[in-house]
Amino acid sequence: GWISGNLFQNQRVSQSYSQNVDAKLSLEPFNDFRIELEANRRFDENKLLLFKDFHDEGVPPGTFDHRDLQTIGSFEISYFAMRTLFGRDTDDLFAEFEDNRAVISNRLGFGIHDNEEEVAYSEGYGRVQESVLVPAFLAAYSGFDANTMEIDEDFSKPLFNTLPRINWNLTYNGLTKIGNLRDIFQSVKLSHGYRSSLTVNSFNNDQAFNNDLPQAKDDNSNYYSRFQVPNMVIDEAFSPLLGLSIKTKGGMDFNVDFKKARNLSMSFSNFVLSEQQTEEYVVGFGYTMQNVYIPMFYGKGGKKKNSSRRSRKPKTDSDNEDDKSQGTAKGSDLNFQFDFALRDDVTLNHSLDQDFSEETRGARTLTISPSVDYDVSERLNVRLFFDHRSTTPKTSLGFPTSNTSAGVTVRFSLN
Repeated sequence: GWISGNLFQNQRVSQSYSQNVDAKLSLEPFNDFRIELEANRRFDENKLLLFKDFHDEGVPPGTFDHRDLQTIGSFEISYFAMRTLFGRDTDDLFAEFEDNRAVISNRLGFGIHDNEEEVAYSEGYGRVQESVLVPAFLAAYSGFDANTMEIDEDFSKPLFNTLPRINWNLTYNGLTKIGNLRDIFQSVKLSHGYRSSLTVNSFNNDQAFNNDLPQAKDDNSNYYSRFQVPNMVIDEAFSPLLGLSIKTKGGMDFNVDFKKARNLSMSFSNFVLSEQQTEEYVVGFGYTMQNVYIPMFYGKGGKKKNSSRRSRKPKTDSDNEDDKSQGTAKGSDLNFQFDFALRDDVTLNHSLDQDFSEETRGARTLTISPSVDYDVSERLNVRLFFDHRSTTPKTSLGFPTSNTSAGVTVRFSLN
């Protein structure tokens, strides 16, 4: 046959499965209002196993069997966790995660756990059993009810069977068409966007799990889980939560952005949740003064040299006016720009059953950047700038820093 019956044939059979779903939809329910929706899902799985004649005693020769199944994979899906992003204390939310474990445990099993310290949990489903931890974590930070969310013994329903959630981006440009605003503003843009993802960078089957003995227990008196998930990440961001961009007909530009983000990285190996929260405020202001003439860039008096030969014919009044217009250097646009940004981020570590959280890193960063630039000619640009950046750390491991730079840049184009 095609398959060798040699006992020393140890090459594994590999089966790969990949699923990628990307859906995008653009809507314009009315003029100047645009909605962009997006959902995606990615699932990759690779199975390795031995399929051979093991020459077991009492088994007829040529009998093939598959053993030592190894499954590895990764998973990512667009998600929605906004319910818990606002108005919830981080410690209270983590305490809810801890409390959800007992609820999930008693829904999965029955009886009393063998460990005397875990009498609130059912047999085999203790406080650190993965079939308990995964749905308890998702329920707490996604805003689900642990009493009613869909669960199963190997957490495939609350995780791998999850449908992709919709992320969105909204823009509206129609405010200039309202009343007298069209006489003042050239453009006004409102924007709002939300994106979120749930990621399992790697998962694998537990080699100690046996379908024939599903109630076998580990050293902590917990059932072995079918799958092991070392780490799970929920990442979400409003980019922006609210954005406003204005351009007036008088040469003024103004923009404001408020951004908010959260990253939750749960480790199921050391039972620590790393939570990073970020808020950022960005304000920008610009103004353009047209046809500004700066004599220092054009020589004394600001007059261009007239190399034409003098005419013996007496000049008329119109000729004098032409000479004046030709002898004066034309001005250029003078652009003012002021940017302000304030970013606040902090990372907290929550440890299961430790009743405290610890700030591990974070800082408040202030950035101020005014500048002025001027086009001396089509090829020559002069820019004056000032940049200030100060950082105040959130932990004692860092120290405040402040950086300031200022100067002049001259750019000359040969094209």
